[in-house]
Amino acid sequence: MAKIYAGIDLGGTSIKYGLCRADGSVVNAHVTASKANESPDVLLAQLADCAHDLISEAEEMGAILEYVGLGTPGTVERDTGRIVGISPNIPGWEKTNPKEYLETRLGIPVYIDNDANTVALAEYLFGAARGFSDILAVTVGTGVGGGLILNGQLYRGAYGAAGEIGHVTVEADGEKCNCGRFGCMERYASATKLVSLATNYVKSGSEKSLLRKKLDSGEKLTVGDIFGAAYEKSDPAALRAVDFCIKYLSIGLASVMVIIDPQLVVIGGGLPDAGGDRYILEIKSALREKAIGPGTAQFGVERATLGNQAGFVGAAMLNTPA
Repeated sequence: MAKIYAGIDLGGTSIKYGLCRADGSVVNAHVTASKANESPDVLLAQLADCAHDLISEAEEMGAILEYVGLGTPGTVERDTGRIVGISPNIPGWEKTNPKEYLETRLGIPVYIDNDANTVALAEYLFGAARGFSDILAVTVGTGVGGGLILNGQLYRGAYGAAGEIGHVTVEADGEKCNCGRFGCMERYASATKLVSLATNYVKSGSEKSLLRKKLDSGEKLTVGDIFGAAYEKSDPAALRAVDFCIKYLSIGLASVMVIIDPQLVVIGGGLPDAGGDRYILEIKSALREKAIGPGTAQFGVERATLGNQAGFVGAAMLNTPA
């Protein structure tokens, strides 16, 4: 039987987890609401439950898992598994040790890395970035994350914090970010910002909008609502909110690209899932206007092809050569 690998992708909103084969093909996949806002102890217990599910499923298939991989927000001290950098969207997550906790309860090794790094790894091995050596992988969801593959290797930096592009400053003295700093790209380009902007535009009446009916009924807008109204109905309030977020995402990405000169930018997460090809094309157009150097006409911008499974597939591959 083909070897089976297990991965878990922890997010502020959901946990995605599953089993896959060595070629990246998914055997099974699950999604559950994350208990990130309850407490670190509750969240750790939830991760253990997810891992136990995967172990049981592998055993039912006649396979034994050698380890479980975990992708998590925050800077990870890879030797110890401690979260040593701020994780703004999961309160209290800093200084926890998911690796130690899970290994104690599972009885098998656990490998852990930043969640955007696991997405970058998956897309490099099996997805849109296959065949490229220098890529910038971006996740745009509740927050904004980034992972780097440079010269064919996952690049983590001297202290494990490389690729934290969501905290590139895009507006001097701008809005306060959950990280404690001001003007971070995450505050201006994430799903959180998109929903907030669209809601404010509709409620203020500054733009006529098809979305007013949903808000008047007491419901909250989703990114799917906003992109549907923007790209299918040309809704002014929705388009204005989407354009705002694309503008600031491109400002931040262009600043990073000047430094690393990538062949390819791969964009995954909740916003590209909802916005689809048009969202990617508009980001590409904005980046072309801002980029400089010989790569201006050559770099590519692609939507992540592994979708919301990329994080746990990459996590599952953390102890394989890459």
